Amino acid sequence: MDNLDKLKKQWNKTTIKRDERERDLIDRTVNRRLTSTRERIAMSQCVIVAVCLVAPALIPLCRVTGGIDFPRWFGLVYTLFFIVMAAFQCVLYYVLSNIDFMKLSVKEAVNALVKYRRLKMRLKFVSVALGAVTIGLMFYAMGDMFSVEVIAGAWVGLVIGGAIGLMLDRRDRRLISRMLDDLSE
Repeated sequence: MDNLDKLKKQWNKTTIKRDERERDLIDRTVNRRLTSTRERIAMSQCVIVAVCLVAPALIPLCRVTGGIDFPRWFGLVYTLFFIVMAAFQCVLYYVLSNIDFMKLSVKEAVNALVKYRRLKMRLKFVSVALGAVTIGLMFYAMGDMFSVEVIAGAWVGLVIGGAIGLMLDRRDRRLISRMLDDLSE
């Protein structure tokens, strides 16, 4: 009987160790997947920051190549708009980068992702409002420069830019939802 008890204890220890190793392996796999997804979102934010910092160069380019001579005040408004958009993306990048899935509990990580998603939504609304104001000021600044080509170019730019923005936003929302699903498992 004594040997049987020893055998049972050894079997239980082996089973518990195996279960712990499997749980640890699953946790590490989920954490790697969460970190990888977070890095994908952060990389897209870095690309948006780069685009926002290059975009102000389009005003002088329009003057040189297209013959559209925007007033200086609009150049400042346009530049300020893209600097603010880059700053918004930097804030989102830093908030997302500070979420450490290895150190946080599941509840804390879920709360951090929900706060990130809420901040992203708020900044998106502010960005759309600022963008609408900037576009309105652009049409006002163009004044008598209106032509069919300019209006067509503005609409094409608006449609293409909007489509790209919606695709990026949709992808980011899907990735954040996937991260939340991974955490809830």
